[in-house]
This record gives sequence, structure tokens and C-alpha cells, in this order.
Amino acid sequence: MPITDIVLLSVAGVIILTILTLIIIANVELNAFLAPKTFAWRKSHSKPSDPPKPVGEETELRALGRQWQESSPKKEMGIKSFDGLKLHAVFYMQEQKSNKWAICVHGYTGDPESMANYGRNYYEAGYNVVLPDNRAHGKSEGRYIGMGYLDKQDILLWIKEVIKLDSTASIVLHGESMGAATIMMLTGLSLPSNVKCAVTDCGYTSVWDEFVHVRTHGLKMNIYPILPIASLFCKMRIGYFLKEASSIKQLKKSSTPTLFLHGGSDNFVPSSMLIPNYTACAAKEKDWYMFPDAAHCQSQFVNPALYWIKVWGFVNKYIK
Repeated sequence: MPITDIVLLSVAGVIILTILTLIIIANVELNAFLAPKTFAWRKSHSKPSDPPKPVGEETELRALGRQWQESSPKKEMGIKSFDGLKLHAVFYMQEQKSNKWAICVHGYTGDPESMANYGRNYYEAGYNVVLPDNRAHGKSEGRYIGMGYLDKQDILLWIKEVIKLDSTASIVLHGESMGAATIMMLTGLSLPSNVKCAVTDCGYTSVWDEFVHVRTHGLKMNIYPILPIASLFCKMRIGYFLKEASSIKQLKKSSTPTLFLHGGSDNFVPSSMLIPNYTACAAKEKDWYMFPDAAHCQSQFVNPALYWIKVWGFVNKYIK
């Protein structure tokens, strides 16, 4: 065989091997981040054995949240998602009939317990509270996390479930991190008039932007060529490109009054994403506040009094 043919075959082999390697790496990364029930390390990550040191009043407030969950009357509910998954949520109903409702949506690898302090505050203010398990979390089915793009359809179903129970329901949507992104993406849909307002805490501008941030700042790795390949697989396997899952794109279609909150020291979903989200929101009524000393989703613990002053100052305009 001529030497040129050998060289060409060697080059072709290297190219094919490189492509296969990139495909494998992209596949592994996609599953690692979006299929948490598949990866043992991701399961352990969701409930760290050595959790970060509590901040502010976090220990006390989380204990109060757990106590509220354990002592309050509740009902477990199930619905089917648009793609056939069994979804789970816990409903906390007021003993005296109330038409005020809060749907509190947890973040990435979170659960209803992580939303207990939010739920407790709404419940003590006379709200019925719904704490869903997002798809691929807790008791809800699903292999892949929706990152807000798929979850927005799931929360819309929970909204409709609330309206079935109470046609006069006035609903506030409150989410943190991925839950905040879920709500921002949801407000770009045509929502029932029962949804009066939304509160988002530390939400990202898009899944692509968040993965870029995690990869470049957290993992100290380049985004090319792995992230575009992973995005293609995400579309093929899960149903969306990473750039397609955009809070900003959906907010441009929103008419829902929305309060945007963020921790100024947030290094996971950078605080620089707050103003782009706020600016993109097409709703006539909107507001924002940044808690300067709070890390990711820690504002409610760093300064709980101010946090709820901001929330009630906004929400009470739309739900009496």
C-alpha cells in the first residue's frame, strides 16, 4: 500500500476516533446533568453528606418549614404530563375555605422540602399551597430533567388542577433557581386569568447560558465542541435545544406581573442574569430586587424580613 494511502487512512482513523470520543463525552455529560436518577454521584449530590454551612436564619427557618409540612393537613395528588409521565404534588389546604393559592416550584435536584419555608409563609398568610415534584425528581416520573422548558407544561397542568378544585382561585407562582426559570418560561404561554402574579428567585436566562457558566466558571472547561454536541443530543433525546430553553425568549411574550429576585453573591446562577430577565419581561407590571450578600437561593435566609416585605409588597397588589 502506498505511503500516502497509509497516511490518509491514519488521519481518517484519528478523525473518526476523535468524533466518537467527543460524542461519548457529550453523551456522558448530558446524562450526568439531566438524568440525575441514573447517576449515583448525582443522587448523592442532591442530598450532600457534608452540606454547606447554614447562613443567616437558615437552620431555624428550615426547621419551621419541616414542622409546618409535618403538622399541616395535606393531600398527595397525581396527574399525567403531556408526554405520559406520572407527576406528583402535595396540596396543603386551609381549614377555612380560601381562594388564594400559591404554587411553589423547586430547583434543580430539589424537592418540596426545599420549598417548605416558602410554602409555610404563604400558608400562614391564608394561602392554599401546592408543592410539586418536578419531572425526574422525587415521586414524579421521568428520566430527564426538563430544566424549565418541559416543566412549564407540567406546572400549567397543576394550575388547571387547582382551577378544577376552585374556579375562583387567585394564584401566585413562586419558584427558585430552575423553578424560577420554569415560571419565567411558563409566563410566556397563554395562562388562565386565575394566575395573578409570579415571583422568581435566582432564575437563569437560558439553559444554554447556565451550562456555559457552569462549564467555564465552575468546571474551568471550554464549551466547544462538547456543549453544542450535547445540545443536539438533548434535542434528539429530550425534546429541546439548550438555547431553545430560554427564559428571555418566553418573558418577551409575558403579560404576568412578575417580581424578579436574586442574590448578589450568587455564583451558581450569576446575579448578572437578573437584569436581562427583568428587561426582557413584556409585562407592564414588574419589579426587581437584588440581595447584595446572598448566595444562590439564600436571600430568604440572609434577610428573611426584607425578603417577605418585597414579596408581599408585590403579591398583595394582585391577590387581596
